[in-house]
Amino acid sequence: MARYIKREMADLNGTGKKQAYYRMQTWRKMSHEEFVNKCTYPGSGVSRAMMDAVLTAVAEELPRLMGMGYSVRIDGLGTFNAKLGVREDKEQDSFEEGEQKRNAKSIEVHGIGFRADKELVSKTDRECDLARGGVSR
Repeated sequence: MARYIKREMADLNGTGKKQAYYRMQTWRKMSHEEFVNKCTYPGSGVSRAMMDAVLTAVAEELPRLMGMGYSVRIDGLGTFNAKLGVREDKEQDSFEEGEQKRNAKSIEVHGIGFRADKELVSKTDRECDLARGGVSR
């Protein structure tokens, strides 16, 4: 059974009222090996070697494609894309006239954006049996 934690959030609207939001309590991080075992149960028709090969191919191809400027959508999972930012040793660019302009060497990938497929969210909700886990301030 999954548990949720109620957290207190600072007022962003200036009304003086505290807001509550909820997050899933994470028990631990499941390893790659455990995940592969869950996906390759007897009768699934998927071998461990096949599952490992597919996950390895995805992990190798995703960064290559995102690095080329593609946004990659995997049906049932979601969409991945690269997030850019200014290198740590450089200053943020501005739109002021006479301001030094950034070149491509000043920009780098700072993260990966992921937007979950709506069906993944729906399936996760159907599988979720929540119980109160506590309050965190």
